[in-house]
Amino acid sequence: MDITRTVVLPLESHSALGATLEEARKAYGILSKTCFEEGLTSRYKLHHAGYQAVREATSLTSQMTCSAIRTVAAAYKSAKSNKHVLKAPADFSGETLSLEGGKRGRDFKLNVFKCIVSLSTVQGRLKLPFVMGEHQRQYLEDEVWRVQAAKLVKAKRVKGERFELHVSLVKTVEPTEHVSGGVLGVDTGRRYLAVASTGSDAHFFPAGHLKPKKEHFRRLRGRLDSKGTHSAKRTRKRVATREARLTEDFQHCTAKRLVELAQQKGCGVIAVERLNGIRGRTGARGKKAHYHHTTWAYAQFLQILSDKANAAGISAVAVDPANTSRCCNRCGHTAKENRNGLSFVCQHCGYSLHADLSAARNIRLRAITDGHDLVRDGLQSVSPDAVDVDAKGALSATEVEFTASRQL
Repeated sequence: MDITRTVVLPLESHSALGATLEEARKAYGILSKTCFEEGLTSRYKLHHAGYQAVREATSLTSQMTCSAIRTVAAAYKSAKSNKHVLKAPADFSGETLSLEGGKRGRDFKLNVFKCIVSLSTVQGRLKLPFVMGEHQRQYLEDEVWRVQAAKLVKAKRVKGERFELHVSLVKTVEPTEHVSGGVLGVDTGRRYLAVASTGSDAHFFPAGHLKPKKEHFRRLRGRLDSKGTHSAKRTRKRVATREARLTEDFQHCTAKRLVELAQQKGCGVIAVERLNGIRGRTGARGKKAHYHHTTWAYAQFLQILSDKANAAGISAVAVDPANTSRCCNRCGHTAKENRNGLSFVCQHCGYSLHADLSAARNIRLRAITDGHDLVRDGLQSVSPDAVDVDAKGALSATEVEFTASRQL
């Protein structure tokens, strides 16, 4: 199992860096037009169709051209996977270029102790100094972390524009075949970013405060779009990045608290839903509802949670989300009528609970039954946290047997 981290290294300004990114932008335009006109998503087909045109029109090296091809092909493949219909060639206005590193150092090679990077540009190979703080040093000077790739970026900061090298590092962690400890079930949503439970407790992480802030940013972008001036476009871009940072910061904080909760409860596994294609399955009526629905960064949050859990030695597993919010975790009765908004009332046994908490406990049970073999591990392994039936939200011996029968 690999854990990935990215560190940002500010570079000394040089004209060759700007020229390289400008040539890369031209290459993206040529390749994007080729993909759009010929309907290509495969980078191998795009390589045959656009490689020569890019080499003739730009001064990029062969390796840089291949990196540009991978970037454009990946964007079009993602659009096809998400069923986005493009009416014009995709715009690659960002000034970035992917670089290959590793042991061979094709495009760049770091000298951590001298704080110098050997970088390939359109003006040849250059050695440029970079700034490294304590945060970057703890990764770059540790031999456990391996340098894989990087991105050359022209970034806008408070003190102005600067060139940065975003370096990706990878560390391999040996997975444990049998994870000790309990299971923390986590249900995600927009009203509550996460609702977690170990079977007999409840932990809510509300995200309601984000909605009015996102709505403010949406109205502000609308006013800036209607104005249409060059200054308004610059401001709109700044507002968009501010909204993205706000959401991502909250996701990081929530994921960190969930990992700390799992450690406090002695859980070796965090179970989440496998939410692939959730936007296509859940409808949203109205412009505002559609906006909040489509900007729900569920995949980003689950990836952040998985990375933080793995770094703490906790396994993150994804389970089938089907009917987790409609199934009673007491009697197992599944019906659409069981849930009404945030209220869950079983139509069979009358058991009532917060709907998201019920889903979190079902996710936990599903992770347990998916990860244990009754013949090998025994019946008790299906619900290792089973306690007295009188405890609120706990499992009884009868329910343990019911859970086992569902798996069989």
